[in-house]
Amino acid sequence: MFKKVIVVLLIITAFVLGYLLGINKDKTEYESIKIGVVIFKTGGAAQYGEWIKNGLDMAQEEINANDFLVGKKIELIYEDDKTDSKVAVSAINKLISIEKTQIIIAGVTSSSALSIAPIAEKNKVVLFSPCSSNPQLTNAGDYIFRNWPSDNAEGEEMAKFAHKSYKKIAVISMNNDFSLGLRDIFIDSFKKLGGEVTFSDSFQSGTSDFRSIVTKLKTVQYDAIYLPAHAFEAANFIKQSKEMGVNTQFLGVDTYESPEFIKIAGNSSDGVIYTNLSFNPALKSTTVENFSNVYFKKYGQNPEIYSAQSYDALKIIALAIKKAGDSASGAVKAQLYDIKDYDGVSGLTSFDSNGDVTKPAIIKHIKDGQFLF
Repeated sequence: MFKKVIVVLLIITAFVLGYLLGINKDKTEYESIKIGVVIFKTGGAAQYGEWIKNGLDMAQEEINANDFLVGKKIELIYEDDKTDSKVAVSAINKLISIEKTQIIIAGVTSSSALSIAPIAEKNKVVLFSPCSSNPQLTNAGDYIFRNWPSDNAEGEEMAKFAHKSYKKIAVISMNNDFSLGLRDIFIDSFKKLGGEVTFSDSFQSGTSDFRSIVTKLKTVQYDAIYLPAHAFEAANFIKQSKEMGVNTQFLGVDTYESPEFIKIAGNSSDGVIYTNLSFNPALKSTTVENFSNVYFKKYGQNPEIYSAQSYDALKIIALAIKKAGDSASGAVKAQLYDIKDYDGVSGLTSFDSNGDVTKPAIIKHIKDGQFLF
């Protein structure tokens, strides 16, 4: 009996030791590559932050599961900037000084990107923005990259489209870098084409009552209204305008393509025309179909441009790390500049000498709650 007990104890001990050794092996087998992420989990644009996180998490899982970096795994360290540039500055300083990250995905809004870019450049840390569009980011530094095109492309494309049908435009914008950048590019391009801007006004982010601006709009002449704004503000503006009898053509931007816009604007969204990137979740492409199917299965909703952009961003960074054989910022930076025609879910990606992406803007419209090419 005693011998049997000893044998059982030895078996249990061997099993436990084997299990513990297995755990220990699991922990030490892979080198962790820390990548910082600054997005808004809270604040006025939290929905966009959720979409971006979805794309990043999905890309991280695929990269690590497939051992893409051979013996190395990506660890994403998230910080919430609360849609506040000052908080974003604190977040990036923490990631650089405490977490010692060499690569950071951040600058989701243009205001945030412009605030933190000098810090990344000074510390020689790669800053990769999946969504910032302000033209000023072009000359922000050697370590600054983005896979979202500059407002130059989007503003100019809408100006060319608008001038074909409308000669007089009213322009309403938000008081932030994103909206003001698009406004300036559009107005400059539209005027150069011979168009006339007959009215211009602006409002603060988070505004939901636009009756005073709409009242002023009713006193001037225009053929269409250009409204570069976030989904919440734009949807409320368009809905209230229609309710107050302003039945004109609205021209918008990429942020319109969200469930929030349709939910708020309702039938008032019908006929709205806007610019966006070329991402199409229904595209008959193996890359896009696989992404869309996995995304829907994982999150219970169809992907939109923000998750596609962030997904591609991390995949591109991982490719640069793999090619460099190193995750140090200098080596990754050099490889990012060499990326040409990366075939991602958001389209082909190449970077110019300023770290800007070259992607076309396209015109889309809304009908019966659907975003159509």
